[in-house]
Amino acid sequence: MRSLYTLVFSNNLKYRITRHFIFWMLWISFYAFVESYRAYEMRHADFWSYFPIAWGSMLIQIPIDIAFCYSVIYFLLPHFFLKGRYFEFFLWWIVFAFATGILESQYYYWAVGAYRTWFGLNAPVKNGSSFLSALEIVGSLNTEGGFAIAIKFGKMFAVKQKEAALLSSEKEQLKATFDSRVYDEVKPTFLFNVLNRLYSRTQETKIDAGESIKKINDLILYTSYDAKKTLLPLTRELESLKEYIELEKISYNYAVQAACNIKGSTQNKLIAPYILIPVAEYAFANIGNGTIQDAWINIEIIVEGNDLRAKFSSSKSSETSTLLGDKSININLIAQRLQLLYPGGHHLKKIIESEKLVIDLYVNLSMRLGI
Repeated sequence: MRSLYTLVFSNNLKYRITRHFIFWMLWISFYAFVESYRAYEMRHADFWSYFPIAWGSMLIQIPIDIAFCYSVIYFLLPHFFLKGRYFEFFLWWIVFAFATGILESQYYYWAVGAYRTWFGLNAPVKNGSSFLSALEIVGSLNTEGGFAIAIKFGKMFAVKQKEAALLSSEKEQLKATFDSRVYDEVKPTFLFNVLNRLYSRTQETKIDAGESIKKINDLILYTSYDAKKTLLPLTRELESLKEYIELEKISYNYAVQAACNIKGSTQNKLIAPYILIPVAEYAFANIGNGTIQDAWINIEIIVEGNDLRAKFSSSKSSETSTLLGDKSININLIAQRLQLLYPGGHHLKKIIESEKLVIDLYVNLSMRLGI
């Protein structure tokens, strides 16, 4: 069952090619079956002798069908339908279908005719106008395209159900720790924790209220709007990460040296929300709690193409050799979230040394499940 789930949902190139191959082999076999049965009924041809010939004929035709279906799924669907531009979607669908139908009708009589002649069979004969032939092909194209979209939407629905289950699990774990009213207002733990520390800090010393309020406002917008999206611009996620780091630095009652270096091209890239900040929160939670002389945290993020690599290094007390218990909740949840959203396209590793904690994170941004 697990292997079937991986085959259907994984974005690993091997599994993607395999499931697409199976899909089109099934279509070819279905059309070959229909064609062979028609020959059996109408011309009393031997079904099993004719089936391999019909299968080869469908194999010759199928590349144009593949081009049409992938144009719908990977161009029309994301650029029009998923953006709410339904009229344009259906208009372009009709245009693509008729253009493909006309092209395939001409290709069919040329390529399949030559193929059948090679086997000593009669070449297909036009029973009507080219427009009528195109109409017949449009019907089969719409069936294939509709079936492919149904599979796409089915996978997206399954992913949403998994996300909902994961978020529900997160909610139950967080409710066990925080008051339900506070949880409903501020869901992510990182913001709740840093606000608590800031409040305690203001009772002890004066901080720059104006700058802090601006950062808090930005993070509230992130948690209440951006973090609810399936994907958001990587630049927005990184901006929120920087705001969070700055708030963390001033929320402690002891000095913390924090640095965040970002390299590479971050424009025009998308990432699932709430991926980077929880890892940073976990690193901050283990910087020593004032028990070491020089607390520090260093975050290095490199973006190369669709590959995002992040290294979170932080100081820790030499006594905290395991870093287990409640502080592991966030890192466990982010591992589950990565497995759900980027199956086969992520890596998360925690390295514990005597006085240092290192977390290595890798995400292939193009392997977001369901996209």
